[in-house]
Amino acid sequence: MAAAYNEAVSKDGGVAGYTKIALVHHHPLPFENEPEPETGYQRLLQRIFQPDKFVEFENADDFNKWCLKQKITLILHGHKHFPRQSKLGDETLIVGCGSTTGVENTPMCYDIVTLNDASDQWSVTFYMDENGDGGGFEVQAVTLPS
Repeated sequence: MAAAYNEAVSKDGGVAGYTKIALVHHHPLPFENEPEPETGYQRLLQRIFQPDKFVEFENADDFNKWCLKQKITLILHGHKHFPRQSKLGDETLIVGCGSTTGVENTPMCYDIVTLNDASDQWSVTFYMDENGDGGGFEVQAVTLPS
């Protein structure tokens, strides 16, 4: 993707001025507080191996450095079934969506990510349905730009 992006910039320099968002499956930063495993299988693997051993983002450091160099301001990821927000450097917001389907006994979640045009800052509103039936989403957290 980096090569395709660089090629697009070389063809049209205006592309470099676009708001840049990266969308990846795996989480580009480790979870500081690993969510409690939900299944016996997950608990067993976590006792034997590091929590992220089988699900880590290969070459995450290279990806993160590239994102900072390219001034990517938002990275969206899934994979973990818990919503979260973190920062990469001072300018890049990382948002994990949680579980949209309530898999493995986790609440159903979705996020609304907003870019304020005037300040060029992101904010996120996290919604969660604890019952997991899609009928009762409530705001769990609102994050504001720092």
